[in-house]
Amino acid sequence: MAFNPCCCISAKTGATILGVLDIIVSVLGIFNVLSNAGSISKAQSDPNLKVHLTQQIRNAYKGYPGYETLDDEEILRTLYASLIRMLVVYIVNLFLSSILIHGILKENTKLLKVHLIICGALFCMSLVVEIFYTHGP
Repeated sequence: MAFNPCCCISAKTGATILGVLDIIVSVLGIFNVLSNAGSISKAQSDPNLKVHLTQQIRNAYKGYPGYETLDDEEILRTLYASLIRMLVVYIVNLFLSSILIHGILKENTKLLKVHLIICGALFCMSLVVEIFYTHGP
């Protein structure tokens, strides 16, 4: 599995380093999402904090259609939905990075192919979603 070295390290070592960094980022992302979910639940119980948080969101999205008409509960539900989507992405990324590292360490090319195919498919799906989200159907 040793290919031409890049930056004085083999491809195997480089892929392992990237996999470990990806796992670290995924774990930190999961903790960040859980921390933000705690802040939102705190805002639901404290009326002053809820008003402050929803006002910040309305100010950040001023000019976007629909945000001025949403009530506070709808904004918090939207935040929760976004956090759940982010949590799913981080968990899938953690799983894929684990497959990558396991495939590298066991020198199992099938696992590396699985990692590449799933990551490629997810990249293509994210492009399609981004195009439709940005430009509409």
